[in-house]
Amino acid sequence: MDKIKSFFKTNLLLKIVSLAVAFAIWLIVVNISNPEVNVTFTSSIEVDYGESLTSLDKYYSLDTTSAKVSFNVRSNQRRFVSSEDFKVYVDMRDFSITGALPVYVVADDSIKDIISNCSVSPLVVHATTEDMQEKTFDLSADYLGEPAEGFAAAEATVSPNRVTLYGPNSEIGKISRVGFNIDISGATDSIWGTAEFIFYDANNNPIAADVRIVVKNSVSYFVPVYRKKNVSITVQTNGEPKEGYTVESVKCEPNFIEVYGEDSVLQKVNAIILPSYLLNVTDASADVFNSIDIKNYLPDGLYSDTVKNVALIAKISRTGLLPPMLDSPEDTQESTEGDTDLSVEGSDKSESAAEQDAKVSETAASDKEASGEEASEEKAAGQEKDASGKTTSGQEKSSSEKASSGQAKDSM
Repeated sequence: MDKIKSFFKTNLLLKIVSLAVAFAIWLIVVNISNPEVNVTFTSSIEVDYGESLTSLDKYYSLDTTSAKVSFNVRSNQRRFVSSEDFKVYVDMRDFSITGALPVYVVADDSIKDIISNCSVSPLVVHATTEDMQEKTFDLSADYLGEPAEGFAAAEATVSPNRVTLYGPNSEIGKISRVGFNIDISGATDSIWGTAEFIFYDANNNPIAADVRIVVKNSVSYFVPVYRKKNVSITVQTNGEPKEGYTVESVKCEPNFIEVYGEDSVLQKVNAIILPSYLLNVTDASADVFNSIDIKNYLPDGLYSDTVKNVALIAKISRTGLLPPMLDSPEDTQESTEGDTDLSVEGSDKSESAAEQDAKVSETAASDKEASGEEASEEKAAGQEKDASGKTTSGQEKSSSEKASSGQAKDSM
């Protein structure tokens, strides 16, 4: 006991100094072998109580979405700390008319005892707000690729055929159309699925979807895939052409069309027979034309994408014998009493230009023939007159000569 008391009383100052030097040496050794280091992390800024604005149909955005977190930690404990151990956030309840929001940082309880001097930068961020809107768009489906050879894809059934978007005015305003793609490459059977939307601007160019836009409903689609087949197109005429004319031929251009549909319907159809009222030739004296949209005349369950308009043509030509033109009752009586016996069925209400030309030609021919006969008669009469003149002149000359000879003889 005396020795212990003597130890603390003897050279006490020297012992205190030795202890202080030893502590200092320990600090130096610790700081050299396991120093305290400063570490900086970058963390995303979270928003707490954002519903305080969104409930008012307001959208907010921060001018900075990340912050730097700095802290000190011993080098041998550095491996125990990561950026996930810190929460950097702003509280929207602090929002004011200036838009300034203080930035807070909180360390996880598991690292609070091994870090020190924790700080965040920047200390303040600014928030801007924008009105939100809800808008509904009609949907359009676009096909990618082609079905297998001999097959065709019908129009897609989309349910529902509209989609509702909710987001900031500035982002919704950029969207002009909403569509989705359906891959039908090599398809031999029907296709169905859920639409993945594509947003398009006013120039029909796809634009990236903003994360702030919310799609409020999902859309499913169904694409029927059918076999294809070539069938002919036929049409009959309706009515009768004008008297003296006939229907020479009827044709459709094109006269074949590629259709597709359910097998049960496709097997029963080999030709598309169009109704006759589409080609009305009643009282026609020239070719009759019509053009139709063939899709309106396909049987139920059949479809076509290759041809839309079909031309219908009825060629009208004249028959060999045209009915006579009766100008008056007297002409009718003379025609009845003549050598030619014509049976006239019906009566024309008006003569065509062609019939009038034919009559003029016949009249001219008759006049020419009559003129020729008169010329022949006049020539014959002239010849007879010449012959008679010559005979008379010869007789007179002979009588004169005889008289002169008799007178000469008497004188002698």
